[in-house]
Amino acid sequence: MCLIAFVGVASLTILLAAISTSANGATLPVLGRGLLVVKSGSMSPSFNAGDAVLVRRLDTPRTQNLNSGTVVTFSSPDNDGLLITHRIIDVKTLGHAGPSYVTKGDANELPDATLLTIDRVVGVVSGHLPRGGYVLYALQRPQILGMVFVALMLAQTAVLATRMTVPQTERGSNENHQ
Repeated sequence: MCLIAFVGVASLTILLAAISTSANGATLPVLGRGLLVVKSGSMSPSFNAGDAVLVRRLDTPRTQNLNSGTVVTFSSPDNDGLLITHRIIDVKTLGHAGPSYVTKGDANELPDATLLTIDRVVGVVSGHLPRGGYVLYALQRPQILGMVFVALMLAQTAVLATRMTVPQTERGSNENHQ
């Protein structure tokens, strides 16, 4: 049982590190969601720099209705597609073009200068991991990833060694008294 848990944790650690090094900015695509690292304080106190946000991709962006108050991740029109996570504060309907959205970071005084169109929306934020971005960035460094793997191996070896050195009768009597 412990060996299965160890293999699972080690595999997840390696998977996180391998995938997070791709896609420019620590993205982990899992079950239609992406794990992105917050790099600024524009959404503070909701999300702080170093947090990770879980973004649910839009299945069919053209038919999605996004409401005021929804936190979305979108590509910046001004900064080579940099991903930005801000809150929708207003929905504008401009003729037949469909809705456009006024977005703003919670900590920003003014709304974003450019209206957001649905084609630039990457997804809707469905959760966040406080300080989770630091873990993703740390796992991108081979030295830290190696140390985590060695630490997991040593911990598993210690557990297995302890189980082999404790006599069966002693293990059985300890388990019965608990």
